[in-house]
Order: sequence, then structure tokens, then C-alpha cells
Amino acid sequence: MPHLTDSLRSKLLFTFSITFLSILIAVLVPVYFLTQKYPLAELDIFRLTLELVLSITIISIAYAIFMNRVAFQPLEDISRFLSEVASKKDFSMRIKEGGSKEVRSIHMAVNKLLSTIQDLKQKDLERMNELDKLVKERTAELEKYSRHLETLVEERTKALAEKEKLAAIGEMAVMVGHDMRNPLQVIRYSAYLAKDYLVSAMGGTSDSKLMDYLNRIDKAVEYIDKIVSDLQDFSRPVNVSQFEVSLISILKDAIEQVEIPKNIRVNIEADPSTTVFVDSGLICRVLVNLIINAVQAMPNGGDLKLSANYDGKMITFSVSDTGIGISDDIKEKIFRPFFTTKPKGVGLGLVVVKRIIERLGGSIDVESKVNIGTRFIIKIPTTDLRS
Repeated sequence: MPHLTDSLRSKLLFTFSITFLSILIAVLVPVYFLTQKYPLAELDIFRLTLELVLSITIISIAYAIFMNRVAFQPLEDISRFLSEVASKKDFSMRIKEGGSKEVRSIHMAVNKLLSTIQDLKQKDLERMNELDKLVKERTAELEKYSRHLETLVEERTKALAEKEKLAAIGEMAVMVGHDMRNPLQVIRYSAYLAKDYLVSAMGGTSDSKLMDYLNRIDKAVEYIDKIVSDLQDFSRPVNVSQFEVSLISILKDAIEQVEIPKNIRVNIEADPSTTVFVDSGLICRVLVNLIINAVQAMPNGGDLKLSANYDGKMITFSVSDTGIGISDDIKEKIFRPFFTTKPKGVGLGLVVVKRIIERLGGSIDVESKVNIGTRFIIKIPTTDLRS
């Protein structure tokens, strides 16, 4: 505000000049009359001097009042207003513009300054709100990530403990399986000889209670042998050996290894001309496990369907039945080690199946409805050798 400062300075200078000239006149006029030897009485000189002094005093007081009203009082009002703004910290307050041109200029400058401060404060407030929101978002993300890490650590810890437990079970299974296999073979061979001797002794007929007992022994040995095989398959590493084979031969090999009851109808679907590069031995073991489960799920008979197809990138195997089905809560647990709903079994069949499929780089899914049936879908990547 240089123009405002210059205006006030000029007015103050003018006031000082008038006062100085008035005093100078009040002093010089009497001196002048005395030096010129005018015939004025001393009383007249005194009266003239007094009148000049009073005139100067009145003019000075009037001008002082005028300057106080025009400049100093408005400045004091502005000072009080700014003090009030500072105490209340309310930058939305505005001073009423009025007075002289210079005072109005000061009022406008003060209001403009307050508007600028208010705008900056509003922007700072908005920025602080944004920062606060960002901090809350980042804090929530960190808390979420922290919970995720805690959950992950718990899962990994449980998984590690589970792996250690399973490794110990695997080592035990290898030793127990090796020690049990020889006695099982002896029992099975002895039962076979006993049945053969019984048939010869009875003149070629096998219809006797003793023969029924021997058949039960043979099935029990077969069941124990299956448990030992599952334990060993679960504990030992899966070695993959791929070679060219037709899809139809894999399905037929698997179905021939399972005793299918007469009340179950079997349907096999696959293109006889389709060959793939895959470990048929591992696939056959997987299919045998699934076929056995399907047969056990249809105690009153039903339909068993095996299918396989190849789209140039992926082999899809399917094993479906019309048995009792699997409920949703059970479906989530069927691939857990040692989980089973059967009165007999250790719950490793599907675990071994999943382990083999994952070793082959594939996946296995299950679709099931209670009292309607179950379908297992296996997808395995492979190479097309038909060309």
C-alpha cells in the first residue's frame, strides 16, 4: 500500500508545516512591530500575540481531532478487529469498509488478507482430511495384512506340523508295510491251498460253510493289502515315467483291476484312435481308486461311467456313478489325510489320488448330489503325438 502510506505522510507533513508556520508567525509578528517602531501599545502587541497563539492552538486541536478521526482511530479499530480475529481464530470475520479513501483501502486489504488466510486454511483442512483418510486406509490395509500374515503363519505352522506328522507316519508305514506283506502273502496262499483242497475233498463242489470262511479270509487279506498299499503310496515319492498310450487302453486297464458287481452297469467312452504322452501307470492307479469308491457308493447297483478325451492341450478323465452321493460339508474334507466316512479304511485313497494328479501337473474336482450320484473330473496337461 505505497499510495496509502504516501497519503498519510503528506497529511502529517502538511499538519506539521501549518503548525510550524503558525508558531513562526506568532513569534515574528510582534518582533516585526517592535523593530519597526510602530506606535502600538504593549497591550495591543500582547493581545495580537495571544490571538495568534489561540488561533494556532485552535487550528492545531481541530486538525488533530480531524487526523485522529481520519487516520488514528480507524487504525486503532483495525488493530482491535485483528486482535479479535486472532483470539477467536475465526478468519471468516470481515471488517466493515468505510471512512476515508485511505482507510477503505486498509479495510479492503485486511479483508483480502483474511480471505486468503481462510482459503489457505480451508485447503489445509481439506489436505489434512485427505491425509487422515489416507492414513486410516493405510492403517486398515496394514492391519488386514498383519492379520493375513498371522493367519498365514498359523497355517504354515499347522502345515509344517502336519507334514512332520505325516512324514513320521510314512516312515512307519514303509516299515510296517514291508513287515506285513510277507505274512499276508502266506495267509493268502494258505487260504488258496485250503480252498483248493476243500474243493477236491468235496468232489469238485465249493458250496460249504468252510469255503465261505476261506473267502472271507481272502477278502480280509485283500483289504489289509489295500491299506498297506495306500500307506506306501502316501509315504513314498511319486516318480513320473511318460510314454505314448491310447486313452481307451488306460480306461480298460483300470476297470479290469477292479471286481465289478453284476448289478453295476459299466460304460466306457473314449476315442480308440486318440493317443497321448502320459504316465499310464499313475493314471491307472488314480482311476482304480475312484472306481473302487464308485462301486462302494452303489451297494444296490447302478451305473458306472468312465470317459476320457483330449483337446490338444489337456486330457480330461471322468468317473461318475449313480450312488449315494456326497454332502457339501463332507465334500470339503474328502482330500484330507485320514478322513473317511466308511466303517473300514484309513482315509488315504483320495489323498493319494490328489497327490498323484498334482505331481502330474493336473487338477481334480468333484461334483456330487446326495442320492443322485458323484462325478470326479481329472484334468492333466500332456503332449499330442497323433501327428
